Amino acid sequence: MESFRLIQFYQDKRYPFSLYERATLYGREPMQTYPTPTGSFAIVDSSDWELPRGRTLKRKGSESPEDKARHKWNYTEKVQKVSGRDESARRPQTRPLLQSSLTERLTLRPTPPSSIMSRSRSRSQSPVRTTIRKLETATPPVQLRSVAILNNIQPPPAVCSLIELLDCDSDNGTIPSSLRSRFQAQYPSTYRRTAMSVFSDAQLYPALSDDEIWMRVQRIQQRDFKCTRFEKDENAWCQVVEMVLQLALDACASDLPFEINNIQTQSLDPVYLSRIRNPATGQSVTLMKKTDFAVGLDVEGLVEPETVSLSPMADAYTQVMPQLCPLEVKRPGGNSEEAGLQVMVWQAASLAHLQSLKATGMSDAPLPPIIGWTVEGPSWKFYIAWKEDDGRVMVVGPFAEANAGTTEVKSIFVLLGLWARIIKWFEQEYYPVYRELLQRAGETLRIMDVEACTQQESEERDHGHST
Repeated sequence: MESFRLIQFYQDKRYPFSLYERATLYGREPMQTYPTPTGSFAIVDSSDWELPRGRTLKRKGSESPEDKARHKWNYTEKVQKVSGRDESARRPQTRPLLQSSLTERLTLRPTPPSSIMSRSRSRSQSPVRTTIRKLETATPPVQLRSVAILNNIQPPPAVCSLIELLDCDSDNGTIPSSLRSRFQAQYPSTYRRTAMSVFSDAQLYPALSDDEIWMRVQRIQQRDFKCTRFEKDENAWCQVVEMVLQLALDACASDLPFEINNIQTQSLDPVYLSRIRNPATGQSVTLMKKTDFAVGLDVEGLVEPETVSLSPMADAYTQVMPQLCPLEVKRPGGNSEEAGLQVMVWQAASLAHLQSLKATGMSDAPLPPIIGWTVEGPSWKFYIAWKEDDGRVMVVGPFAEANAGTTEVKSIFVLLGLWARIIKWFEQEYYPVYRELLQRAGETLRIMDVEACTQQESEERDHGHST
């Protein structure tokens, strides 16, 4: 009885043909073996066989009926190895031997692409957008609205004055006229596109000389160019932001001791955070977010820090320092929605802190608005938040000044002009209200401590007389 061997035809010995043929051949001796994942199979000399289109096996040349009868082909799923081990004991025989011809076998066809594309697909919602929507029903509610909402609502007077201060024509009077010749000589293309109203004869930055301002502005522009050129990460852009803030504070010569604080690793006090209800458990959870920077005030001696907290921060240092303005930094192409959410949470916590000071000191003064910035590479945008009479926190933004940024020297001066207005607003509008709230809250707490001590001493005396 003639033995049969399993053969496999390959297009290449390294890469097996994807739809290879399995067949048994009578009267052929193996010429070589080929290792596969399931074992070493006997391969006959396939030089006189070919695999034409349609994946059918055909003998080259004409064959007589005797040859056709002699070379019988059959399909099988049973694997027989040339080696000594019996593979049939390991692998089950799934189908019986088929007696049909190779040319009459069942042809498998791929699934049409239309049936694959017709499957229902659903994309998960953005967690940032979901969180912003949940904040609208939080305690207290925090609502984010675009700048267009200002046409339909009437913000408080303090908010209106701040918007008018920052949203005016930011190009006018931002570059000292004494720097006009340098600007024209070093940046002729930008100078031709610049209106003459940008230059001002006023002393815009009295604390620094023209040489110092020009050198530091150029350094900021060069650092921005390097971050963009080499696709640097968020930490590199944080250095650019810190250079801009330090230049703005140094150039404005403010009477208040402003300070730049890196709060990337510092958390907000959970007492001032909005609480979101979890539908699964029915419990309320706080929403914690962090920002990269905050502009603060070093007002040591204004009030005893042990008496009242000076900021919504939980850190030992920034808790005893008023924090006025948060900044969140992202690299170009970063998640701007996430940056806006981080600033929103910080602004809402700051307003909650001011509200607690107002309630403690029983003051009637309206709360000042809170400014927050998002920085996405060279682009700077700001948000304005305030508290409504019903307790809601309204956040409007982003306000995007088209010419404010760090891409070129002109845009840096426009950004410095915006910060000069903000620093002036902090001095004249924000800080007087904050100081009144803080002092009244501290005085009220001291009176309460004295009354508590007096009551405790009275109870101790009464207890001594009774004994």
